[in-house]
Amino acid sequence: MKQNYLTVCMICTVIHVSLMKTSEGRQQQHEEHLEEYYKIQTNLDEYEDFVEEDVEDCREDKQLPVILWWTPFTGVLGLPRYCTLGNCCLTQDRSLIHQPNVKVLLFYGTDFDPTDLPLPRKKDIWWGLLHEESPKNRPILNHPPVVGLFNITGTFKWESDFPLSLQFLPSLDSLTSKEEFVPTKKKNEFLESYLGSEKSDKLQNVNSKERVFTAEKKESVNGNNAKFSKGSASTKNKGPVDDKIEKSFGKIAPLVYIHSDCDTPSERDKYMMELSRYIKVDSLGDCLNSKTLPPHIADASNFNHPDFWRILARYKFTLSVENYGCDDYITEKFWRPLMVGSVPVYWGSQSITDWAPNERSVIKISDFASPKDLADYLHLLLRDDSLYEAHLTHKTQGEITNSKLIAAMNERQWGLDDLEKGSFIDHYECFVCDEIYRSHPHLTSRTSYETKIADTRHYGCPEPKTVLTDNINEKSYWLEEYEKSKTEAEVLSNLLKYNKPFSEDEFYTRVFKGLRTKGFFRRFPPKHDEF
Repeated sequence: MKQNYLTVCMICTVIHVSLMKTSEGRQQQHEEHLEEYYKIQTNLDEYEDFVEEDVEDCREDKQLPVILWWTPFTGVLGLPRYCTLGNCCLTQDRSLIHQPNVKVLLFYGTDFDPTDLPLPRKKDIWWGLLHEESPKNRPILNHPPVVGLFNITGTFKWESDFPLSLQFLPSLDSLTSKEEFVPTKKKNEFLESYLGSEKSDKLQNVNSKERVFTAEKKESVNGNNAKFSKGSASTKNKGPVDDKIEKSFGKIAPLVYIHSDCDTPSERDKYMMELSRYIKVDSLGDCLNSKTLPPHIADASNFNHPDFWRILARYKFTLSVENYGCDDYITEKFWRPLMVGSVPVYWGSQSITDWAPNERSVIKISDFASPKDLADYLHLLLRDDSLYEAHLTHKTQGEITNSKLIAAMNERQWGLDDLEKGSFIDHYECFVCDEIYRSHPHLTSRTSYETKIADTRHYGCPEPKTVLTDNINEKSYWLEEYEKSKTEAEVLSNLLKYNKPFSEDEFYTRVFKGLRTKGFFRRFPPKHDEF
């Protein structure tokens, strides 16, 4: 009996420590992401001014509605936000929580901690969720008991209150611009040796020796700390192509693969390995790297550098696979090829055609029964320039026919790399502020509090599937995390019924009991090295 008890304690400790380490990793990732985001948004010469202490502290104004970031996000302590319907005070100062003018608490999804919530919850304070990231980062948010905690949302879901589905698209003009565009005739020159083998019918039977990926880690390169400057892709100031770039990328494969996150729910590396049996692929990122980028653009943080864009524009196709398959989760992996004039071969959001510039702007992996069938179609396009260019009318003819995309971009008020428009964070905060003035009973003529409850239309994704099988991998770590998060969501929902604070130990003990009751450890046995 004592041995069983000790085993239970050890497993509880493993789960608790594992979750805490994951949380610490997410926090570090968030901080790095946020710092890089603001550097890009403001440019380096303005960055230092941006992070200085607030010039005006609005916390002393007791009449101003307060929006409190419960999960510290923007770093402000008392920043006035001047919005359409009125003004609000933005802060991450938790000491204000009991002030009557606090109207909304905001949570950044990656940093959402079920054991760190403002309890007891007050009925007249909304909870808001901002989360543009993949559910890979916080699977507990996938489930109705947790999504339903929020009243106002800003996520990648198009049905979110403040949708961020197009967060990586700067403008419609960026899709039709020919600044980086390489005409088909010139692309064929880069593919001369490859197209020659195509004409002699060698490509239909690519053998294992022709695979271009390698599982070996690429050698570390110097200069990965190169930073953004005004010569970055955001400003499109171009210099001459470096001789080393010309030498390395004068002859290329027809398809490029650019990924540096190699352990993903979609298991995209496995698909790339299978596809590369039938068509040559250049892998430029850390995952299955086969072609080394120059040092100043080798790191993924420099993939907005104009030299990198110039290289990408040479490729006829880009293998673009999201880390998670979920409707409306669309990243730069889709938009970047479109902007430079490389046709995206895409897997991720099932609704991707809702956002493509034209009907044929994207080649969907899901339309093909196997990687070989996809490769056969790409070979067909390589042999026929007119068929290939049918996928590029947004570049060759400057044509965008998707009325939904046009309307959404015309209505969007925030921008990317646009200081005048402001970021989606700025505009989400103002959206929340305006909603306070529009709907909150304390600031309107309303006599009752009308509570809006979010659901999985606002945020939530299904169990993770892999791109190669289009099915769930029962042995996947990501499926294990997804299933564990279901129990975490149920436990949190039950604890919140009491509307009082609870400890980490109480939460994780209940999670462990729930997992054991469901047979979780039989389905996903703990690994010995965890002990």
